[in-house]
Amino acid sequence: MEDLDVTVLIAAHNQAETLPTALAHLELQTYPAAGFEVLVVDVASSDDTGGVLGRYAAGAPVATRCIREESASMVAARNRGSREARGRIVLFLDQQLLAGPQLVEQHVAAHQRHEGRACIVGNITTHPQLAPDSFVPSHVFERQRLLKENAHLHFLDCRSQNMSLSRQLLLEHGGFDEAFPFPHFAGAELVWRYAPKGMRAYFAREAAAYVWRATGVDAERRRFYEMGYCVNLLARKTQAAEVLRRYPLERGRFNRWFGLLAARPSALLCEHLSQDTHAFKQLYSRVLDYEFQRGYHDARRGHAPRAARETEEVGAALPGLGAPPANAGDGVGHTV
Repeated sequence: MEDLDVTVLIAAHNQAETLPTALAHLELQTYPAAGFEVLVVDVASSDDTGGVLGRYAAGAPVATRCIREESASMVAARNRGSREARGRIVLFLDQQLLAGPQLVEQHVAAHQRHEGRACIVGNITTHPQLAPDSFVPSHVFERQRLLKENAHLHFLDCRSQNMSLSRQLLLEHGGFDEAFPFPHFAGAELVWRYAPKGMRAYFAREAAAYVWRATGVDAERRRFYEMGYCVNLLARKTQAAEVLRRYPLERGRFNRWFGLLAARPSALLCEHLSQDTHAFKQLYSRVLDYEFQRGYHDARRGHAPRAARETEEVGAALPGLGAPPANAGDGVGHTV
């Protein structure tokens, strides 16, 4: 089965418009095209993602395949892709990122340094052509600015947006935990679980992938809710004190009620403020903090994720990917 060095695995939902750009960047790799493949898992897309990929793969200079996954989970889709991969190394790349030209080469070099018993986490930064004032999900990569090349990573610093592991390790030890309804922190849990088996995680700064599209306020609110939901699952499973030290979420009831009352007016004000103003940044940080807190406490109470509950109402294909409600029950509306 493993007849290639690397499988670049992208789990994609409704990305018909943007995936051709991402795939075109994978054609520009410095690593020989004969040594790797691109495997896209079409996660129950309702647009023409599968058709676009089929047409693209027919003429692609890099071996490109697409498989359809009807599961409602991006995490399950990554596990499915790992089982279908033909490469010795599986490189997970988020659907919203563009590969830098040395991405594959640097991941392979890092695995060679560590003899294949490592998880390699690549660098995520903004694309140089993205406008400086663009609103981007900075939380994805802000901590990485402090990391040095080949730094040994704590499991909380491991994100699966740009991460590679031996396919053999993935198959031997169970892949990502599908109890995570969203992919946030699923990579961290995997690294935590694999550590007793002798695997360590390292940072590869030159294995770069780029945020190339500006995000929106509503998309970030949804993302922070999902992250808060998943960090509760991570804290419960690992029982690691570091989780709640880095993400101080056990706040009193008064603080939670104050966040609830302040979130809606803060969100409304954000819609009328320029994103480069101090007032916007202050108000928006409160909104994101509230969304993170809310996701955490929903999971703590055993509630289904808010997006999943909405999905059941509107009959959408995937939990976490449905449209936000016009008026959520506590006054706050809330898109890898």
